[in-house]
Amino acid sequence: ATLDQEFVKYVFKYDKRSEYCPPNDNGDFQWPCEIAFQKQDVFLANLKEIDEQNRLAKKRESHMRKSITRFADLTQDEFEDAHATYVPKDHQEDKAEREQHRRKTLSKAKKNTSGGRKFGK
Repeated sequence: ATLDQEFVKYVFKYDKRSEYCPPNDNGDFQWPCEIAFQKQDVFLANLKEIDEQNRLAKKRESHMRKSITRFADLTQDEFEDAHATYVPKDHQEDKAEREQHRRKTLSKAKKNTSGGRKFGK
């Protein structure tokens, strides 16, 4: 199985390879690994949202644009758990709803990018 080229560029730009697929006891890397494919699905879902937001901003003649950052491989919950220092109460209550939306988005991204990948034996 192969990875999406945009995702591969992202991985190397932000040096994520060893984060996703740490070396084994012999110091060898298995690349790509299952976690890399999982992170790719999140990245592609986030990229789709970024592109859609930027398309709408352009249509509204807004100068605000989103871009890919080192956090582009994180779900909203992963970002909040690892990096957010303050989460408003109403945002916390919506966590289950966001998780459901995230799963739907990931499911759609997987359908578009799975390419027949199989893991395990």
